[in-house]
Amino acid sequence: MKSIFTLRMNLKNRMLFLILSFTIVIFIVAVGYIGLSSRSMAYKSAKKNADKVTAQSALEIENKLNVSMDVIRTLAQSFSKWEMWPDTVWQHYVQEMYYPVYKENPQIYKLWDSWEMNMVDDDYNLPYGRYTNTYYRLNGKIKFTAQKRSINQDPPLYAKIKEEARESIWEPYWDVFSEEGETRQFMTSMSVPIKKDGKYAGIVAVDITMDALQEIVSNIRPMERSYAFLISNEGTLISHPDTAAIGKSITEVMPDHDLKYDLAEKIKAGKKIAYRETDRHLGTETYLSYAPVIVGKTNTPWSIGLSIPVDIITAEADNNLLISILVTLIGLILLTIIIYFIAIRISSPISRATKMLKKIEDGDIHNIDKIQIDRHDEIGDMANSLNMVTEGLNETARFAEEIGKGNLTSDYKPKSEKDVLGNALIEMRQSLQSAREEEEKRKAEDEKQRWITNGLAKFGEILRQDNDNLEQLSFNIISNLVDYLGANQGAIFVLNDHDENDQYFELLSSIAYDRRRYMQKKVKTGEDLVGRCAHEKATIYMTDVPDDYVEITSGMGTANPNSILIVPVMMNDIVYGVVEMASFNEMTQYQIDFVEKIGESIASTLNSVKVNQRTQKLLKESQRQREELSAQEEEMRQNLEELQTTQEEAARREFETRGLINALSASTYTVEYDLHGTITDTNDRFAALIGMTKEQMIGLNHSDGVDLKGKSKEDYERFWEDLRHGIPRSDINHINYGGKDIYLRETYTPILDEDDKPYKVLKIGIDITEQYQNEKALEKAQKELQKLSESHEQNTKLIEELKQQVNTEKAENIKLKNQLEEVQNASPEKPASKKTTTENKELPEPGKPLINKNKSLRTGIEELDEQHDRIIDMVNDIFEAFRSKTNRAQIKESLKTLIDYSSWHFSNEERYFEQFGFEEADTHKKSHNGFTSELQKFSKTYDKGRIEKYEEFMLYVKHWIESHFANDDQKYVDLFKSKGL
Repeated sequence: MKSIFTLRMNLKNRMLFLILSFTIVIFIVAVGYIGLSSRSMAYKSAKKNADKVTAQSALEIENKLNVSMDVIRTLAQSFSKWEMWPDTVWQHYVQEMYYPVYKENPQIYKLWDSWEMNMVDDDYNLPYGRYTNTYYRLNGKIKFTAQKRSINQDPPLYAKIKEEARESIWEPYWDVFSEEGETRQFMTSMSVPIKKDGKYAGIVAVDITMDALQEIVSNIRPMERSYAFLISNEGTLISHPDTAAIGKSITEVMPDHDLKYDLAEKIKAGKKIAYRETDRHLGTETYLSYAPVIVGKTNTPWSIGLSIPVDIITAEADNNLLISILVTLIGLILLTIIIYFIAIRISSPISRATKMLKKIEDGDIHNIDKIQIDRHDEIGDMANSLNMVTEGLNETARFAEEIGKGNLTSDYKPKSEKDVLGNALIEMRQSLQSAREEEEKRKAEDEKQRWITNGLAKFGEILRQDNDNLEQLSFNIISNLVDYLGANQGAIFVLNDHDENDQYFELLSSIAYDRRRYMQKKVKTGEDLVGRCAHEKATIYMTDVPDDYVEITSGMGTANPNSILIVPVMMNDIVYGVVEMASFNEMTQYQIDFVEKIGESIASTLNSVKVNQRTQKLLKESQRQREELSAQEEEMRQNLEELQTTQEEAARREFETRGLINALSASTYTVEYDLHGTITDTNDRFAALIGMTKEQMIGLNHSDGVDLKGKSKEDYERFWEDLRHGIPRSDINHINYGGKDIYLRETYTPILDEDDKPYKVLKIGIDITEQYQNEKALEKAQKELQKLSESHEQNTKLIEELKQQVNTEKAENIKLKNQLEEVQNASPEKPASKKTTTENKELPEPGKPLINKNKSLRTGIEELDEQHDRIIDMVNDIFEAFRSKTNRAQIKESLKTLIDYSSWHFSNEERYFEQFGFEEADTHKKSHNGFTSELQKFSKTYDKGRIEKYEEFMLYVKHWIESHFANDDQKYVDLFKSKGL
């Protein structure tokens, strides 16, 4: 092939061909390289950002769900000791603990539990059946229901949760247990098991609607036309821009993706996924990134996906390439025109010097020697110009080669302002430099984003640790925060709201040069910069730090910091604490933004820790009170045994009298006082003992009616001063009301509030009047015996007097017994005498129940009718056991079960009385107490083997149940039904 320099071509064409060809090649290589590199880098950067956005969004959804998971985990752990609560009130305790938790967590749609009946009810032995308590909101108000479910068998979903017995997040579903007035919601449930000795006893669970998660997911749009979607563990779409796809399986919506990438199985295994594929929803090729969402300790991770169109990712790079091509074409066109006119202007003198120019017609510009023509005419000018052009072309080629090698700092000076090629190359170099600077900026932003993402992940892990120890958690937070930001000092103040009237921010932890400093510092809202930050709920950043504000100390000396950062730790516009840091370096805006963002997570964790601590405190208080009551019950039992022993020694021969004294001594009396000795409440027995009503007694003082003879005023004041300081006291008091002389053995117990401060006093008294009188009589007898021991004659007379006294006491005891029988016959709550009962009621024939279930005994309220039927079944079983002469141990256990269940049923009814405002509640409660008292009295007497005939008692039970269920309970039916029961 002939060289271009040997072809026959005029100078003008040769100039145009050579210059333009080399320029075009250089431009194509440079522009093509830059365009392809920019497109590749843009795509990689966009993928990296998409993966980061997906991971960050997954973390945000995890935090959203973990708040509710932490709440129910705390409740489940608290309920693991429910068997320590009294049988009749444990369910009431559970319901009372739910209300404040549900109130303080509005993100929870429903808060409910499930208790296996065979775990909490000793008489229930079926593998299914459960009690449930549910709190929900209706028209802005908190409602509550208690139900029995799974009576026939467990539904499949609950059976699976029950079998796994671990923390769970359920597959999304449409609510199948909607309460009255509620609309069906698409939701999920999270549950934590309650275990007893490692066995499944129930769960605590919350229902969360998908609205909040769908809103979070719908706002994830890092690029134009991109969208995010949320998928459950089983592949159900929870959130998607195509609402018709919500609730469908991903294998149905994206079958080709699932078939090609095994999508459903990888999501179920909690794996990260990323690929490039056609998106049916957008109808274009997209980059899809998936990140797992792991909630609490569950093993069923969800996944969040992000879809970004590829043409959006590469749009900017394509636009830059197109602009570069257009600029190149325009430059080439301009260069061609310029060279064309230059060639025309010099072609005429060049033609006259053709012979001289032929010497260089075979050379290239890198090896051309200068034309040595010593002339000063146009030809000389042409030669000089050719030499200059040659030099210029060599410089241009060198510059282009340097640019091609990536040396954008190479020097190049255009020949003039009109040097199109040189200026174009300089502009190209500037464009390349700008592209490089943009890339460096992009890398810097990526580094900041990586720093923030890693920081959020790191502190997310820190906040999940030590969340049961506020001090240790505070130390971990501030020490890691100081290290991560490269600060020199740091401190965290946490809101102390134990006293609503004296709230302040308490310094829980401070850090300086990796040493932990323990200081006592309290800051109230508005005081100092920390208090001002909490009051204004805004970040304070100072670079002009006063000399006396703070000093940073090291082994070399002290110095003032150059910047101070104070950030409020708040959530939902509530400040839970303040973080303060000092540094020699000034902090960047993205560091400040990071501290503010992490402050929300810290606030959420602090709130959860405080809720946990308060719950533990309530549980400890409940345990303490239960132990105190147990101790008092044991003391009363011992007192009763001592009294019984004394009575047996004093009057062994009077069996009936001793039994009557034991029955009377078994009664106890309770009174509540404020800290100044004023009566605030009392039980009906004490009021009846005094001969007054409860209403008349409330407001009286402790000293009213109490015989204070033998007690000084100082002793009495010291008695109440001890109670105000939380010190229990015991005493024996002589009370005189309405001419009655009563002696009570009393125990006074201060009742503490949540801050362990006494706010009232509970008195439990035992009537020891007879014991006291007997002891006085015995003391008198002993004194007389001592006097009579001086002589046999006096002893003989004393024996006669004692015989007379015993006969007199025997007559009085018989009289007292007759009076008691008269009282029992006169009281509607006491069983009538056998003679009277048998005159009005006859026992049923053998094989027939004592009480028949008929319509007159039903209220029409399913919950209460089920409890009534259970009581009737228990009574009929006990009656049949008596008739068939079942062993005594079984009958004793049946009586105890009847007492416990009846007490629970009555407390359930009375809770509704208080909730719905039943006007005849007091009368109803009095009837309940009378019936329960008779059951307990019969059970105790039966335990001692003193019951030979049961018919009179069973007829009393039959009469009371038929009368109470058919008459008394019908009075509240309309009220209960009107309240939605």
